[in-house]
Amino acid sequence: MKDTITHKGTVVQSGRGTVDVLMRPESACGACHARKVCGMEEGEERILNVVTINAHTYREGEEVNVSISEGMGIKAALIAYAYPFLLVFVLLIALLQSGISELVAGLSGLGVLGAYYVVLYRFRNRIAKEIQFSISKIEQDNGIEE
Repeated sequence: MKDTITHKGTVVQSGRGTVDVLMRPESACGACHARKVCGMEEGEERILNVVTINAHTYREGEEVNVSISEGMGIKAALIAYAYPFLLVFVLLIALLQSGISELVAGLSGLGVLGAYYVVLYRFRNRIAKEIQFSISKIEQDNGIEE
């Protein structure tokens, strides 16, 4: 699908309505137009917890596709990166313009950033309900031509 960001991953664990998938960045990530949104370009492995009613059908070691709509990916990137940056930036500019020292302004920025991530952590369940990943099995080529 055009409006979906999809990555391959490996099932690490499944059960009780969730599947843990190990995500590795692929070489194709460098050319992907959505690489900045999904965050896979940094080159580190991640374990993603995907909620699905079909968790019992996935087995450890199985290759799967994990997808998120492009709009949800952008929303996640805004919440994690853009909003805190803007919050700290606006606070620093306002404090410096009001004559506060750079040290106090910088420490205030760090304090607000910490508070933002504490609030984000407290609302993690609500955010997780809004930003949903989907999982699907990769079709295996069985060598039969039709």
